[in-house]
Amino acid sequence: MTRLFRIALFLLIASVVGLLYYVSKSPQVGSAKSRSIITHEIQCSDGSRMIFVPAGEFYMGSTKTEINSMPEGFRPNIEHYADEMPQTKVYVDDFYIDKFEVTNAQYNEFVSQTGYPPPYYSHDLAKPYNWSSGTFPVGTANHPVVLVSWQDAYAYARWAGKRLPTETEWEKAARGTDGRIYPWGSDWNGSKCNNAERVAGRPLNSYTAWRGFAEIQRTKLEGVVSGPWNILNFTPSAQPITVYADDTRLKHLQPVGSYPEGRSPYGIHDMAGNAMEWCANWYDPKLLTRIKSDSQITNYQGTYRSVRGGSWMRPLDDQRTSARDACPPSGYLSVKEKNEQGKMQTYSWPIVAIGFRCAMDVDDAKRMGLGQGLPKSME
Repeated sequence: MTRLFRIALFLLIASVVGLLYYVSKSPQVGSAKSRSIITHEIQCSDGSRMIFVPAGEFYMGSTKTEINSMPEGFRPNIEHYADEMPQTKVYVDDFYIDKFEVTNAQYNEFVSQTGYPPPYYSHDLAKPYNWSSGTFPVGTANHPVVLVSWQDAYAYARWAGKRLPTETEWEKAARGTDGRIYPWGSDWNGSKCNNAERVAGRPLNSYTAWRGFAEIQRTKLEGVVSGPWNILNFTPSAQPITVYADDTRLKHLQPVGSYPEGRSPYGIHDMAGNAMEWCANWYDPKLLTRIKSDSQITNYQGTYRSVRGGSWMRPLDDQRTSARDACPPSGYLSVKEKNEQGKMQTYSWPIVAIGFRCAMDVDDAKRMGLGQGLPKSME
């Protein structure tokens, strides 16, 4: 299975589950200890708080040892992780990054002040997220905004006097300098982020288990789904599994900052789970083989934009700080597959699980009267 096809499958299943709810470091990463880094926050005009990330080197990407530390059910797909290897030491200048993902309420201010089109797609999968009356769905003001293209995220960042983070900035903000695998440390804990295990209500310790659960979610859009299935192994079982279309666990997106125990060493929230996030750069599958500093990342021109951070419907391997994804800048995915008649057909749908957060250069913050008098290093 190619990486792009797997990404497409992830995104399609995440979209379908959204509709379901609507109708109802270093190579010694294993020894990394969870610790906080002393830093500071600034308050910005768009209502966001940004956190200072000091300049310096960090370990970007993964080693085979780290990949093999995941549950056995993910290890056979080693080729899926080739774009995050080899692990490389990368230098990043200091910068600011949003403490939380951009929310519907914040994006609404942008739309109101500029007349920019609100998020809306005339596709059934977008219904739970569409701004049908020109504003966000009721009760979601503090949820991350989704149904936004890369250009939409870029436009918001420009309006707010910011920019989108590069992949290197994003990863350093998520993992710090001790090479941890997840924002909170190097051991998986499904209770520390909004991920597929919360939706499933049980551990999903293999790709097969995750896909089995997701496929069962897709089998019915209403009522009860029952069957002799063991979701953990996706094999027949004497214990039936019952899933309800109106299960409260299917309230997939959560208010930003709902998982404080899962914040990064800099105190940044939701770097794993909730919504995936657009990055500034084009997706370069060979990035880790040639990058030594953040300044090199803008030289590559590709077809897809980089996306980071997993999402509420992704398994544990995609919640890692080094996990890399890609998406068309339009936020609309198209995949060619054989239909029931055996003919190739193009299927297209909006991606409902991507949001964003912003970054800012330190010099820009100072020009705006923010972050004055910073020490040179705060790590």
